[in-house]
Amino acid sequence: MLAGAGTVMVFSWLRLLAGTDFEVLFVFQSLASVGGQPFIFNGISKLSGEWFPRQEQALANGIGTMGQILGMILALVTVPPNGAITLVC
Repeated sequence: MLAGAGTVMVFSWLRLLAGTDFEVLFVFQSLASVGGQPFIFNGISKLSGEWFPRQEQALANGIGTMGQILGMILALVTVPPNGAITLVC
């Protein structure tokens, strides 16, 4: 799970270097999603399988999955629109 989070973090930061170059942005986003997201999304079922008793695993898996979805929604709502942040590189 840490490998997935680290991969997503590195390529998400590298996306900032892409600027307005769509091809570079596409490559960095693709590497972040292929290299990191399978570890993160599949990690919830492994975590609930190891930490919770059998009768609570489905609930733990559901709460973990909803937490990911709510986190994505929260990120989309709270991030300012494109152009509102000026990066100094």
